[in-house]
Amino acid sequence: MLLLLALSTTAGAQDVPEPAPQTATVVLTPPTLLSAPMLGWPEGQPYEPVDVALGLLIDEQGAVEDVVLLSGPEPFGALALTAATELVFQPAYEGQPAVAVEVPFTWSFEPPPITVRGQVRVAGTRDAAQNVTILLDGRETQTGADGGFTFRDVPPGAHTLEVIDAALRHEVIEFERVGDEVTQVDIIARPESDANTAMGVYYRSRSEVVSRALTADELRTTPGTMGDPVRAVANLPGVVRTPFDSGWMLVRGGDLEDTGVFIDGVRVPLIYHLGGFTSVLHPAMVDSVTFMPGGTSVRYGRSTAGAVDLGTTQVEAERRVELGADLLHSGVYAQTPLGEDNAIALAVRRSYLDKVLGLVLTEDQARIAPRFFDWQAKWDSDRFGLFVLGYKDTISAPTGNDDEVVEIDIVTNRVHGRADLETPVGHLQIIPVIALDERVFDYSTEYQQFADDGGSIRAELTAPESSPVAWLAGVDGVAGRYTIAVEQIERSSRYASLDPYASVRIGDERNLTLGMRVDTLHVPGHLLRAGLSPRAQASWKLGRSAALVADLGLVHQPPPFDMLVGLPDGRYLELEEAAQVGGGARLRGRHVGIELDAYYRHMTRVTLVEDDGTVTQGQGRAYGVESLTRWDWRDVSGWVAYTWSHSERQQEPGDLYRPHTYEQPHYLVVVGAWSLPRQLTLAGRWRVGSGYPQLGDTAYDLLQTDSLEVPLDTNARRLPPYHALDIKLSKKTTFRAWQLEGYLDVQNVYNRRVPEPLITGIDDSETIYGFGLITLPIFGVKGVFWPQRGAPPP
Repeated sequence: MLLLLALSTTAGAQDVPEPAPQTATVVLTPPTLLSAPMLGWPEGQPYEPVDVALGLLIDEQGAVEDVVLLSGPEPFGALALTAATELVFQPAYEGQPAVAVEVPFTWSFEPPPITVRGQVRVAGTRDAAQNVTILLDGRETQTGADGGFTFRDVPPGAHTLEVIDAALRHEVIEFERVGDEVTQVDIIARPESDANTAMGVYYRSRSEVVSRALTADELRTTPGTMGDPVRAVANLPGVVRTPFDSGWMLVRGGDLEDTGVFIDGVRVPLIYHLGGFTSVLHPAMVDSVTFMPGGTSVRYGRSTAGAVDLGTTQVEAERRVELGADLLHSGVYAQTPLGEDNAIALAVRRSYLDKVLGLVLTEDQARIAPRFFDWQAKWDSDRFGLFVLGYKDTISAPTGNDDEVVEIDIVTNRVHGRADLETPVGHLQIIPVIALDERVFDYSTEYQQFADDGGSIRAELTAPESSPVAWLAGVDGVAGRYTIAVEQIERSSRYASLDPYASVRIGDERNLTLGMRVDTLHVPGHLLRAGLSPRAQASWKLGRSAALVADLGLVHQPPPFDMLVGLPDGRYLELEEAAQVGGGARLRGRHVGIELDAYYRHMTRVTLVEDDGTVTQGQGRAYGVESLTRWDWRDVSGWVAYTWSHSERQQEPGDLYRPHTYEQPHYLVVVGAWSLPRQLTLAGRWRVGSGYPQLGDTAYDLLQTDSLEVPLDTNARRLPPYHALDIKLSKKTTFRAWQLEGYLDVQNVYNRRVPEPLITGIDDSETIYGFGLITLPIFGVKGVFWPQRGAPPP
């Protein structure tokens, strides 16, 4: 669709009899544009911005009485002339009465967005197929020098694409556009002399059979996300709500450390800042978010419940500046080219929620607000790249010992490299990493420090585009030192691992992926830990709108390092293990899509803290059903995500299974958005979930002025259920060289606060309960400026 921009610049009075001289000056208030029709892009016209200058005669009621074309090419001029009579203005005023005026008016035509892009290559070579005709539903375009092609303004739904060239064999390729995503269609065309036909490859994510994503508009408008694409993951099935929405990932009945979090395939300690208000990356640095509950590719190791992978943005050779601020934090992002083939981007953010709460609460009460500072820098070229990440988080939390509060600091500094190389057997990517991670717990009577310093390297080889079978093989190497210091006592140990992996995918519409990974851990003085992690995923497409999926695997992860290194018996802890199986169905129509999945996980050698404080390795089980229903019809869109699940643990053989600390049998998320005129969007989110198991009799409310401790019902088996309503109103305005967006995101509208277990991420052996934040109205604004696209309007 065309993005329409109308600017009224000056206004002059129509010829009327000259009034008699007066001592008072009468000010003429020019007309204001109220509404304008949306115009399509003329067929066959090149996609370049066009301005049409008009002269308008606007009467006393604000209607266009007459219009003349001052300048502008055809057919844009004719379109503007015809549509100008549909413009509606607030009339001009000269003093009190409305008057007719003549005004110049500029109608700017902006090309519709690219919605389908792709590339055509010749099979068996590295050559791009240049000047090849591509047909999409009868629309025609040509490939460029790199074999690339684009189509604009392609609506959601099923489409067909065809390669037209006498020297290349081809077949019709069917694909489907979903929401506002840019759909990628890559084609490997075989020469006419080759007996095989062209192969079309359509992809939105990796080969995981359960891989969920959200569109750009869903990320921008969903209440509670504040425009952060990573926060939206918490609204998808497979994830139960984390206490206080603190950002830790609780996936399919797992613990905090059971879900691997990755940036560009590299394991990182956190992807959310403490408190969960935002991720550790500036949103402009995030290109994709892939959430994989259950069975994942062999690329993702050392996690037994699932994985979340953040793909960073490939920095483009275009100058761009983005500024943003809201009630919680402010940030800036900037990128610029460095020569012809290089570009660099920088981002910095700082929070101040504690200062805001300090205006209405006491200093002690405001301590519950998380504080963070983060920064990122990224350099990209065609073959090499460098990504630098750093952040510091601080939060205060009760300890359960009288009025004692612990201050938690988490500090990370990391450098990720990238080298992309083409070899005779495939594409080789090498990612070296240097990491310095530290966590500090400062009690009034004790000081604890946990440091993890080291590095890693990933080398991965993937099949060339001409290969009839998709395969990959790689190795993850990690080495470092983990240190625990409590006051003057320190324990430290080196560690290392070398984990090879490989997988092969057979078939297209009916495909099977088989993989194997070896998870290892070597700690001096300990026995070598190793586990074979075989995995299998299958997908069976049933026609154009339905598919069946299934996965099966055995996965491993190390026990918690603070217990491995800090406890004398840590040397005897083995790799934790989980056997899992899952399956589901996908059904997609023109306006509605449905996903349904079921899973079962059996966990062995799970590291647990017994009632007497000793550490053991027990077992557990988790099972559930997940459903996701999306709809998109005219101006209304949204989804309903429901998860039914159970998660239990057993300390010793023969013991009864106990509910997991964070078990929520029922969790429902309903999200809806309504696109209003003038680029306004109204969205709402309602969440309801079962209460967590109640394992204590006291909760701590840091917002209470008279009493910190709140007694709980000792006869209840579960805490009170959680439910909350969030509402967001956003407005976006786009000009030629800049874009402005503002929003009001009201979280917990009716101020429901229930007791929930606190999560520190280090020592959660003792369950402590607290109450969450009150109603939080968050107003935010974000501006993006592209200097190369022209100067901003006056």
